[in-house]
Amino acid sequence: MVCIDDRAQLPDAWKAPAQLAGRLSPAPWSETEGKETAAAFETGIRELIGFFKRKPSAIPTLWDDSIEPLIQSTHASVNRPELDEDIRRAAVANLDLLISNVAQRNGEASCEDFETYLPVAIFAKRLLPDDDPRAQQVIERSNAALRECRSLEDAIGFSVREAMETHDLLEADVERLFDLHLWSLWFTEAQLYSDIELPAGAEAFPKQAWSFFRTLAFPDADRFPGKSANEDFVSLADLASHILHIPTGVHRFGLRVDDAPELYRFHRENFYEASEGGDLDVFASFVDTLRQYGCTPENDIQVRDGTRILIKAFRDNGGSWIKQGSKSDYDALHFAWTGLLGIRNRQPQTPPPAPYQVLTKAGPNSAD
Repeated sequence: MVCIDDRAQLPDAWKAPAQLAGRLSPAPWSETEGKETAAAFETGIRELIGFFKRKPSAIPTLWDDSIEPLIQSTHASVNRPELDEDIRRAAVANLDLLISNVAQRNGEASCEDFETYLPVAIFAKRLLPDDDPRAQQVIERSNAALRECRSLEDAIGFSVREAMETHDLLEADVERLFDLHLWSLWFTEAQLYSDIELPAGAEAFPKQAWSFFRTLAFPDADRFPGKSANEDFVSLADLASHILHIPTGVHRFGLRVDDAPELYRFHRENFYEASEGGDLDVFASFVDTLRQYGCTPENDIQVRDGTRILIKAFRDNGGSWIKQGSKSDYDALHFAWTGLLGIRNRQPQTPPPAPYQVLTKAGPNSAD
């Protein structure tokens, strides 16, 4: 069984520690909670849209991360159509500013620019009409930058072989593994658009990276001093959730347990510990991941507990998802980004035949 509704049926290793268990509600998910969660989600979306309207200077600073928090909330959407349309308009407004920023850059494109231009080109294809000259403008810049690169590794700025050398995550260069994940996302989606040029080897890159990630054994929180408060654990837990963006198209498509059994186990076994570690952004990503297996507050005790914990954090923050007094725009917005994804309902889509189905299994969830 993938989703487990009864707390007593959780394997011992997945259960909340005693000090936390006493604070978790035994009540089933209620209609009132569902309405409150839906309202909190829409509040957060309006906060994100309002933030960028009030502070447009944050858009070029955050770059593609000024679009991702918005548009990801529409993936596999069950939102009101009017809300999705508002989100899309806000994402296009941010994209327009990025394209203008690209157009204002003088001089010839360099290989180093490819990393900057490619995600904007992908969003331009997704969000703008096919004949929109703004899209063609940034695609031409991305393609010109790529032509200055000598190889795939020149384009991405690191050695793929070296990034995948270690299978011991306690010794791994975690930031490089995040890079491996990010380029996998870009190279997968860019394949959908024939006018975006990619380096030789880019088509095989995501499958190669995903095959590598599936072999990794993630150390549990109790392996670290301070458990889930340990910064190294937090980084690895964050990586675990990000890796599952690869086969799901950043959570457009459903997951099966046998897509990556170790990652399913890791999220389940460290779920409650992650909620106690102080980094609610990472914990929200755990809840988000479990929802991609088809688990909901109605049918899964961990998703139910997790959603309640996130809603409590929203209430405790004065009914807001934005972190006031943060050192950067990214820090201010990041809990809104992860928290909204953690509480949102969704209906996972079936992936297209290529390039996504080469990474994950299509069809209903398994009963592992």
